[in-house]
Amino acid sequence: MVRFIKALVAAALLTAPGALLAQPDYNETGWRAATEEEKSLRKAFERGKGTWSKKDGLPEMYDCMLAWAIWSDVARNSGDFFPTISGDLTHVFADGQLSHYLNTLYAKTGGDVDEFTRNMINSAMRIDQVIELDDWKDAMRQMGKCYVDPASWDFSQGVTMTGPEFNREFLQQADSRDVYPVYVRYASERAEFDQLVLQKKFAEAANYAAALHGDPAKKSTVYWHEVLFLSEMALSAGEGTALSDPLLQTLSQVWWPKYKRGWAETLLRAKRGDTRRPDSGSSGVNPRLFEEPGWAKQERERYLAGETNYTPCNMWNRYGC
Repeated sequence: MVRFIKALVAAALLTAPGALLAQPDYNETGWRAATEEEKSLRKAFERGKGTWSKKDGLPEMYDCMLAWAIWSDVARNSGDFFPTISGDLTHVFADGQLSHYLNTLYAKTGGDVDEFTRNMINSAMRIDQVIELDDWKDAMRQMGKCYVDPASWDFSQGVTMTGPEFNREFLQQADSRDVYPVYVRYASERAEFDQLVLQKKFAEAANYAAALHGDPAKKSTVYWHEVLFLSEMALSAGEGTALSDPLLQTLSQVWWPKYKRGWAETLLRAKRGDTRRPDSGSSGVNPRLFEEPGWAKQERERYLAGETNYTPCNMWNRYGC
């Protein structure tokens, strides 16, 4: 099984798009525009989200757990390919997804290590049928299906684990190491950021990463796409006003799509004690910021119908909080 997993990681790197293989290449500003290829893969990833069905059971959840473990390894060896596609595809978010499935599935066995291990081995034997490594759009769609909103990660068993740690602990892959992607210039700062993410301190992580971007030497340690994604996570977790004023001021000027700039401006107004409800046409300010968005209603309907692979935990749906 160990050789099998190693072969899959190697195959992922060998069959990856050209941009992924250009590991030494990254932008020292911590941001670059996505290529057309990367935009296409991003669309495939987004299309996969929300496609989990109540017909998909435990075996597929084990498949997702191993898929994120593999993804964590690949993301550590791929330059700025993943953060440029999406901030929520970088190695630390893969670690969080992996840890969510690990905690969830271990709890479902009632703490039976033997049962957990048997199910994991069965998954490892079929994982190459789950992730089509020669078709990256299909792989992205599958990872979208396996995606869990970080605010809803379940760490109830008290375990957070990186992909390499999982490989060493469960797959006896002794040579698996917690390396960082090439764009991580300052390992200690990145380690602190990663810990904040895995503690689900999204606003604190966004503020910390934004501060790193104020230092020209450290800009690429955390990619700007990750800052943007964490800012949204803070918002969905009800922590939007915990975002720093400098970060919100920047977001009010550069966040995309443009309506998100209105979110940042509204949060700034709220932090300054301005509780007046702004007009919809007022300086792009979004008066509907704190109202339930459509995706939250859809999430609730899907959860109650048994069509999610997680229990929601956000400021609108708190079933798993």
